Amino acid sequence: MNLYSYSKINNEFLGVLQAREDPKTPGRFLHPANTTEVEPPGFGVNEIPVFVSGAWIVKPDYRGVIYNTTTLEPQALEDIGEIPAGFTDIEPPSQFHTWDATEWVLDLAAELLSTKESKLSELKTEGLSRMNAVYSDDVFLTVGMVEILIDIDATYDKSGSVAPRLVSANAVLTAFKPARDAINELTTKAEVDAYDVVTDPVWP
Repeated sequence: MNLYSYSKINNEFLGVLQAREDPKTPGRFLHPANTTEVEPPGFGVNEIPVFVSGAWIVKPDYRGVIYNTTTLEPQALEDIGEIPAGFTDIEPPSQFHTWDATEWVLDLAAELLSTKESKLSELKTEGLSRMNAVYSDDVFLTVGMVEILIDIDATYDKSGSVAPRLVSANAVLTAFKPARDAINELTTKAEVDAYDVVTDPVWP
């Protein structure tokens, strides 16, 4: 004889048990708590039978991780029922996707901008490394200094005077600017990803 168990917390269907015969009363079967002889109906994905008032009701069940369609942040859905408004159980493929009511759509412009920003940061780091190699121990340039040099089209040393090494430093800066412009002019993420900040610029 089959018995069908359900949770004592939310009455959801848990599984099938084989009823045990009462040793004191042959022919009678024991019914553990939270079981019923009523067989639950069939149910599909994202559904669960719930035992309510002596009968099974199939309810939607999306428990698990869901995603905020505005912030893309994940959170746990712990209760049986539909997915709340403003959420989906479909994981966003990337931070550059937006929800259009039925699916995630890639925002190509946002993805491209972020990729360019990352590549320009790599370029600045490469240029900084090359300029500090020129200056050696005399002065250590920071990213902030390089940004100033780029903006005012000048070079700097600790004494404020023009030193021979500044010629080489200026050559690095001269190579940086067209490389930066070249990255900004790229139109696809694949092109930006393919740009090599070490070999593509015409470094001195």
